[in-house]
Amino acid sequence: MPGLGCTTISFDLRRLHQSEKKPYCKPLSGLAQPNFAPQICDQERKRQRLSSYENVDKALLSWIKYARSQNAPISWKVLKEKSLEFANELDELSFVASNGWLQRFNSRHNLSFKKLCGEAADFDSSSLKEWKDVVLWDILERYEYANVFNVDECGLFYQILPDRTLCFKGEKCVGGKKSKERLTVLLAANMDGSEKIIPLVTGKFLKPRCVKNCKSLPLFYDANSKAWMTADIWEKTLRRWDLNFSNRKGKLH
Repeated sequence: MPGLGCTTISFDLRRLHQSEKKPYCKPLSGLAQPNFAPQICDQERKRQRLSSYENVDKALLSWIKYARSQNAPISWKVLKEKSLEFANELDELSFVASNGWLQRFNSRHNLSFKKLCGEAADFDSSSLKEWKDVVLWDILERYEYANVFNVDECGLFYQILPDRTLCFKGEKCVGGKKSKERLTVLLAANMDGSEKIIPLVTGKFLKPRCVKNCKSLPLFYDANSKAWMTADIWEKTLRRWDLNFSNRKGKLH
């Protein structure tokens, strides 16, 4: 290149190469800074601090990996107690499991709290099949089918409207807000279908207006503020069934 020597070109290339490696820095905010003003570099800002309790850090991380492999939920309180437990075992007497240390621990290892969704990990399907095909039938063989009862509960939304309707072509089809008024119904029957237990219905009101003048109902009725099955209601139901079955011969299951 005319007018430039080889030495000048080589120097400029080296300076360009060095500038590409240099991290981006910007002066502190505020008024104009002198040439010697301190600068904050993005590369330094993102650098993570190492833990002062490295052994506790490693032990806690290993435990979290194992717990998540078993799909065990880990809360903030459990995380804190487990870190204190490891610190005690490792003789780290000055460790206090502060919120700041736990937050930095989560940041170092890319951990975050999330809401559990779905029920896909509730059970092992292969174990369930084995239990139904082997264990359950081994239990049922000890009883007559007439003495084996199945019990289940369901929600009855008695004011809810259908979600499908007949309409004219081109008509805009919209629905309203769905009612959440419900009753809880408990149903039971034996295995061969020869006996059905009187249903139990749980509502919100102990004396509903709709049955004000009814002297008797073809069911048992109980109530609580949410119309749910509670431990007390379930205990009363079991005691009533036990009293009814106590005079029968044979074993019940």
